[in-house]
Amino acid sequence: MSRKHSLWLPFAAMCVAALLFGCTRAEAPAPADRSAVEAEIRALSQECLQAAQSRDMDKFLSYYAENAVWFPSQGHALAGRAAMRPLWKQYTENPGFSIQWTPTKISVSRSDDFAYEMGTYEVTANDAKGKLQTEKGHYFVMLQKQSDNSWKIVFDAAKPYES
Repeated sequence: MSRKHSLWLPFAAMCVAALLFGCTRAEAPAPADRSAVEAEIRALSQECLQAAQSRDMDKFLSYYAENAVWFPSQGHALAGRAAMRPLWKQYTENPGFSIQWTPTKISVSRSDDFAYEMGTYEVTANDAKGKLQTEKGHYFVMLQKQSDNSWKIVFDAAKPYES
């Protein structure tokens, strides 16, 4: 993989974060409120992980906004839950499928309507010959507060570590 292609995720993440976090003018919530929102995002991430681990695709996809964009670690960007479903179905039907992720940073915008989460992940699945393969890497997720005050993932990107 060329160096140019290996830098797309950090560059895209920085652009999205700068655009969303830099364009807000609202007063920052009190630190205690910010901590509460960060804890809410962390709990949501854990619930989403549990849905993925239990292979409950409908519940898992419910954490995504209808128009979310997902950049899987392999392949092209997928826009919308309907476009994500076939690939997630392929993952969850794989007999060796397991997934784990750990948030390492969560940050909430001053306007309290966007947040991002960064962390590490590990996915294991059987390859075409039935041999278990594990991919490790880092991820970036952007969440947006909805009109009902729930949070939904609007952008999700995964980047495997370089070998």
